[in-house]
Amino acid sequence: MKGIYTLVIRLKASVNMKIGALGRIKLPKGTYLYTGSARGSGASSIEGRILRHLRRTKKNFWHIDYLLKHETSQIIAVVYSKTKRSMECEVNESIRRELKTSSPVARFGSTDCSCQTHLLQVVDARVPEQLIRNLRVSYNRLGLHSNTPRYFCPRLRAWQLEKSRAP
Repeated sequence: MKGIYTLVIRLKASVNMKIGALGRIKLPKGTYLYTGSARGSGASSIEGRILRHLRRTKKNFWHIDYLLKHETSQIIAVVYSKTKRSMECEVNESIRRELKTSSPVARFGSTDCSCQTHLLQVVDARVPEQLIRNLRVSYNRLGLHSNTPRYFCPRLRAWQLEKSRAP
C-alpha cells in the first residue's frame, strides 16, 4: 500500500547523538512526531516502512533510522493513510498547525524538500489517545482517511498508565 505515515515516538531520556550528515544533535526527553512517505511496494510500502521502523537492527539509511535505533526511543503509535499522492509535506504542515509543536532539528527527514523539518516535538503533554485524535484530524483536513493499527494499543495503554502514575 502506498501512502503517508506519522510515527509517534517517545524518548524516555534526552539524547545526544550523531545522525548522519546532520551531525551531532541533542533532543530532550519527550514525544516526537515523524512524518514520512511510502511510495512503493514491498519494503517501500507503508507496511514495509512501518516494519522497518519497528526493527532495532537495520542499516542506517534515513535520519529517522538513527533515532529509532537509540535505546531511549520507542514508537508508541503510527497514524497512516493510503494515497497515491505525494503529500508528506502537506501532512507535516497540517500536523504542525494542528498541534502545539516545535522543530528541534532543522532538515531532519526533509533534505529532499523545502520543509524546515519532518521531526516535530510535541510541546504540551497529552495522553496518546488525544494525540492520535489530533493527528487524525490533521490527516482528515487534507481529505485523507487516517488509520491507526491496533497492534500499538498495548503500548499506548502501558504509556498512559505510566503517565497517570507520574507526580
